[in-house]
Amino acid sequence: MKKISKENMAFHYRCPECHYLLEKDLLFGQGCPICGWVSPLAMSKKSNAGNMIHVDVVEEEANIRITTELPTVDENNLKLDLISNKLLISSGGFNIIIPLRYAVEQVIEKTYRNGVLEVKLCKAGG
Repeated sequence: MKKISKENMAFHYRCPECHYLLEKDLLFGQGCPICGWVSPLAMSKKSNAGNMIHVDVVEEEANIRITTELPTVDENNLKLDLISNKLLISSGGFNIIIPLRYAVEQVIEKTYRNGVLEVKLCKAGG
């Protein structure tokens, strides 16, 4: 009888957002390729350049403030998209999806100075 080692086994988990079954390392490392969900534990993830990206999300009564360091991003190509309770930040080949606890309606304010992006969002119904 052949012995099975744990190192060769792939553990699968369901994505909390879309319930798609994925390998643990993919889901918690890169996020769900189906819906874009990113684990809050992996919010500080690596960019394409290999640098760590730190994201601060501050919830206020009617707004959400997001601050993140994006030193290698070109400000002229910086694009923000809102999809229900997610903020997609993209510039060229760089993409990051930030999951939020609340649905948001619009970007109220966006500033990018010295490699730091600050975004103020309006909560839906707020």
